[in-house]
Amino acid sequence: GRAADHQDLPIARQLPEPQKTDALRAALDVARAITDEKEKLRALAALYGGSLVLGDASIGGLRAELVLPGV
Repeated sequence: GRAADHQDLPIARQLPEPQKTDALRAALDVARAITDEKEKLRALAALYGGSLVLGDASIGGLRAELVLPGV
């Protein structure tokens, strides 16, 4: 994918320029933290011979399923 541009975020169009930059930085920080946590969970699952499956929940939002052998 391409790098996020704050002009792509609907709320960003309503903010003054300095706040747009701050909002984008905060969103990117959250995205990085989530990615780091997902990688930690994947590594932990793999250590026990399992996997982490991420997807969309039927009611909206995210779904995570930790699959371990024998469980």
